[in-house]
Amino acid sequence: AQRVDLQAFQFDAARRALAANIVSAALSAATLDARVAATTRLVTLANQQAADVQRRYTLGAVAHRDLLSAQQSAASTAASLPELRQQALATRHALAVLLGRTPDQAPPALELAQLHLPDEVPVVVPSELLQARPDIQAADAALKAAAADVGVATAQLFPSITLNASMGQGGFSWPLALSGAGTLWSIAGSLSAPIFHGGALLAQRRAALATYDATASQYKQTVLTAFQNVADTLAALEHDAQSLDAASAAARVAQQAFDEASARQRLGALPPSAVRASEQQWQNARLEQIRYTGARLADTAALFQAMGNPLQDGA
Repeated sequence: AQRVDLQAFQFDAARRALAANIVSAALSAATLDARVAATTRLVTLANQQAADVQRRYTLGAVAHRDLLSAQQSAASTAASLPELRQQALATRHALAVLLGRTPDQAPPALELAQLHLPDEVPVVVPSELLQARPDIQAADAALKAAAADVGVATAQLFPSITLNASMGQGGFSWPLALSGAGTLWSIAGSLSAPIFHGGALLAQRRAALATYDATASQYKQTVLTAFQNVADTLAALEHDAQSLDAASAAARVAQQAFDEASARQRLGALPPSAVRASEQQWQNARLEQIRYTGARLADTAALFQAMGNPLQDGA
């Protein structure tokens, strides 16, 4: 029965991994689409600025170095756009393949502004929640199957700790955190005394013990990897939130400056070049905000996947 469960959990792990990859690709496509739109606007503004400087240079109002600087800025901005568009297209093609479609039938990118975080995103995670991960369930089933072959119990092997963002940052020691479960992890070592003596039975017993020892080590590694996965994701989310707050504040200020510059231009108090420069600053700030928004959404999806619950199984 445990071996049947093992295959079921392995299938569930593959299914959840596919769902997580689809979510990740969709979020990446939405982020890249927003970055393409903002960069396209920056290219337009840079070209307009270069054209304006060209006219002023023809009239003798600016130096030649100012013209070259404007032209270089426009060319550099335009050079970044094709690669960004290629990344967006490749991401959409990858999403189409994950959905079982050909690349030419890739779905349109989602609107990044319409994507929102779940109402509740955990900031600490009790380790017991990770038992829902199919890779841990599969490792547990394999361990129980190996234990059945040797005739020993494997209950209470899962350590109980609380994971938080600080565990994914420097200085954290997994062996220290799991020291209370040290005797549990070394259970395989207590099985070394043979019960049967001589001949095939002894050889089979030793083989079963070796299999159990290897399976127990695999179980331990699977659990520790899951713990590290969740702790690192929690740390990433904490940093994402801090970066996004700062980027959003910068974007708001830049937009307010642009709005004020536009209003002053309508009153004749500012030239168009000053307004374009203000909008360029705003669009550059938006690019940073878009990048951190996408990162936070992606890391949130990764957290649910790491907890064995990828967006409530298809939400």
